[in-house]
Order: sequence, then structure tokens, then C-alpha cells
Amino acid sequence: MEYSKPWLSIDEQLAKVIDRGMVVDDPSLAKAALASIGYYRLSAYWYAFRKSEPVTVGDAVVDRRLTSNFVDATTFKLVLDLYEFDRRLKSLMLDGIERIEVIVRTRIAHTLGRRDPFGHLHADALHGSFSRRGKSPDEPTEHERWLKKYDERLSGSKEEFVAHFKRKYGSHLPIWVAVELFDFGQTSFLYKGLQRADKIAVAQDLGMQDPDQLGSWLRVLNYIRNTCAHHARLWNKNMTVQPTLPKRGQTPSLDHLLDGPSAATARVYASAALLAYLLRSTSADRGWLTAMKELVSTFPASSHTPITPRAMGFPAGWQALELWA
Repeated sequence: MEYSKPWLSIDEQLAKVIDRGMVVDDPSLAKAALASIGYYRLSAYWYAFRKSEPVTVGDAVVDRRLTSNFVDATTFKLVLDLYEFDRRLKSLMLDGIERIEVIVRTRIAHTLGRRDPFGHLHADALHGSFSRRGKSPDEPTEHERWLKKYDERLSGSKEEFVAHFKRKYGSHLPIWVAVELFDFGQTSFLYKGLQRADKIAVAQDLGMQDPDQLGSWLRVLNYIRNTCAHHARLWNKNMTVQPTLPKRGQTPSLDHLLDGPSAATARVYASAALLAYLLRSTSADRGWLTAMKELVSTFPASSHTPITPRAMGFPAGWQALELWA
């Protein structure tokens, strides 16, 4: 289908949302938001406020579909409050993920470096599957693909520590220096390539017994990080990358994740819970957990509108759970 929607001025954009039933108490504020944030970006936040109507076959209601109109009492300010809440949520998630990323990089460097200071470069220091050829001899191994990205970051780096190391030693970076160039994706991918004993050691340092579960969690946190870094909507996002959860009783503080609907693991709460567990396991500081509880208490819910923290996967009474204590 050919796209045919016309360009609209800011005034026309505002008139359009008003025509669809949105209450605009402060037109100047609304126009400023449309000019600085954008109609399309904001539409992702007012989507949750759209009315639905029944779909009938004969006299029977078989489904519901969204309309373009907004539920009663939807205000432009409430949409902006939701946008601001999501922005602060992403900032807080990034803060927690950064802490775990640094810890994981440090533990990989310590564990792999004990085996071989240049283990990230040497296939024999890593798991055999990481350097195994596929059916085609021309297809690069996972290790070769990882090395290609690492070499690109190394050659393009403007970091002073890289220049200093090359001037002084003129050789490859040992793993405890090289990790400072890794992004989260490279970190989680190298973790996948560690020998089994090394993966277990890193996992145990983070309070986990199952190294494969940690690999799953790192992929999820990398996905969340990329979502936040690209300023995409997070609060009610349906995650396409989901974590492997511990079996009941294996990690009691996370058992409640098994009690909700299966779709709950696709919402941000599950990722926040895993992050909370990792932070509790690696630090005595409860500041991040407190900040999350305080943030969710500011969720811009209204008795007149359909949005609540449940859309983020937060279960009733979650603040009192052992995980968040």
C-alpha cells in the first residue's frame, strides 16, 4: 500500500489529536512537545489510550479493535508524563546494566586471564565450539566473527590508554586491558565462548550456579541496553528476547516470576528483577533497588485511563517481595 498521509504543521498535528478526543489544557506546552519530541514518537505513548470497539459477526462479539479516538479524560499532559516516566525508567535501567556490564567484563578478564593473558585472541583458550568450522570451510567461526568486531574497535579507538599501551609495549592488549574496549554485545558473546569451567567461575561470582542461565540473562540485558540507548519505548514493550528462568526453588527470590502469566517474562519487570538479583549478589548497595521502587511509585496512572504498572509486568505487592527488600 502506498503511503499517502500528508505533512502536517504543528498546529494541524495538535488539532488532529484534539479532534480525536484528547484534552489539551495547555496548547503552548503541547505544541512545544510536538515540536521537540515529535508527533510520531509521542504516538507510541498515546497508543495505550486509544478506544477499542467490538467486532461482531451477526449478534456475537468475536473480537475488539482499536479506533483512532482516545478514551475519555485522556489528557496531553498525561501522555507527556508517561513519556517522561519512560525516559527515567530507561535511564535507571541503563544505570543498573552499566554496573553489571563492568562486573562481568572484570570477572571475564580475571578468569580468562588466569588461563591465558591473551586468551581472547587464542582459540585454544576458549571453548571448542567457539572456533569450530561449520559445513562451509569459508564460513568464519564464531571466534573469528568476534575477533573481527574486536579488531575494528581496537583499530578505530582514540582512547589514550590504547595509544599508551601500543607506544610502550607495541603488542596485543592483554584481556584485562582489552575488556575496556568491549561493548555489552561483545562481552556477552565472549562469555558464550569461554570454556565451561571459566563460565561456571564467572557465573558463581555473580551469584549464579547455572552458567547458561547467565548467558541468557546477559543477552536480555544487552537487548534492554540497546533499546534504551536508541531511545525506544520501554515501559510496556513486548521483548523479543526473553530470559531463561531458574527452576522453582533454585533461586527462591525469583520464584514469583514463575507464578504470573508466561507473557510476563516479555515485559520490563522480568528484566528489572534479574538485574535486581545480580546487583544484590554483587553489591551491598541497595540504592538501585530503592530507586526503582521510588520510580514506579510515580507511574502516571489515572482512574480514568487504562494504563497501570501491570502493563510493565509488575505484579501486585512486588515492593514487599524478598528480592526488593
